[in-house]
Amino acid sequence: MKPKSLFRMFKAFLYPPKCLACGSLFQAVHRCRHDALNPERHAPSGNAATPNLFEKAVSGFLCPACNTGCTPVEPPFCTQCGTLFSSSGEDHMCDACIRTPPFFDSARAFGVYENSLMALVHSLKYKKDLQVARPLGQMLFNCLNRFFSDIEMDAAVPVPLHPIKFRARGFNQAYLLMRRWPDMMGSGDACLSGFKIKKSIIERKKNTRSQAGMNGNARLSNVKGAFYLKDPSEVSGKRILVVDDVMTTGATVNECAKTLKKGGAREVHVLTLARTCIG
Repeated sequence: MKPKSLFRMFKAFLYPPKCLACGSLFQAVHRCRHDALNPERHAPSGNAATPNLFEKAVSGFLCPACNTGCTPVEPPFCTQCGTLFSSSGEDHMCDACIRTPPFFDSARAFGVYENSLMALVHSLKYKKDLQVARPLGQMLFNCLNRFFSDIEMDAAVPVPLHPIKFRARGFNQAYLLMRRWPDMMGSGDACLSGFKIKKSIIERKKNTRSQAGMNGNARLSNVKGAFYLKDPSEVSGKRILVVDDVMTTGATVNECAKTLKKGGAREVHVLTLARTCIG
């Protein structure tokens, strides 16, 4: 065993980490760096969910009791917005998408926004536990390969923050989730052929209020006209992936998709780490 590994084990024994969900101290299980950066080791077969991926990726941040608190997104769900259905059956379009089709072509997520996954998102977003962005980004990358392996994306863009909010927070959590994707790419990642992360294609011109606690109509009004394209030629005729941490009603990502489509984007797909369990 290498000296650095021995040092980490000794340090963890003397100073055990605190669970980001419940706050209890626990003995973390460390995995090698190569394994943590290689989601193909945990890649699902076909379109199956990966309930163990969450446990492996975040084992150093959650105690054993909380490390099972993630519900992966599994069928059946809406073929367009990804809304989860409570009953069994085939995937199909939900009533909301039939009545008012969203501007994005599809939206998918890794897990349900609850329990330990919610706690990790809050730790990253509000408590500035930036180290958790790496394993969460790994999970999101796995989700990208799971749901979009048959689509060659031209670019991925994080949902932007307004400059005032960015200065206050110090980072864009959506970008942190995707910034290490180039390190995770393998030869089998067909959807990433020619793929580029472009964090400045779309910008936020309206300093919107926090959407927490708002109903659907209020969210739509809050983000209406919030985004703009600096250079429409960067998206014209291209397939764009919009990335965010959480999707609730979809108002924010839909407004992003609307802006991109008006700029000439051929397709807009949405990928989020978590989504609320609605529908």
